[in-house]
Amino acid sequence: MITIQKIDIYNKYLGDSDGFVRCGTKHEKELFLPNDWALIETTLQDLELINKGLCSQEYKEKTYIRLKENFEPTTITLLTNKQ
Repeated sequence: MITIQKIDIYNKYLGDSDGFVRCGTKHEKELFLPNDWALIETTLQDLELINKGLCSQEYKEKTYIRLKENFEPTTITLLTNKQ
């Protein structure tokens, strides 16, 4: 599950997974499951496309389904209000 804490860490490293791997603390790294970083990255990109009106309704619906399945409700609120 993607939490606000994981989003904060992602933002701390400006989305740079290599920087996270090199400089992230042990505690930060332990919070992430193998696909969490990519899931955050993909979802943020998808939300940007949605906000710019550059995707289909089906794409938008699939993105929101992925959000509901993988992100905590408070994190969804944070991400969708930020966009």
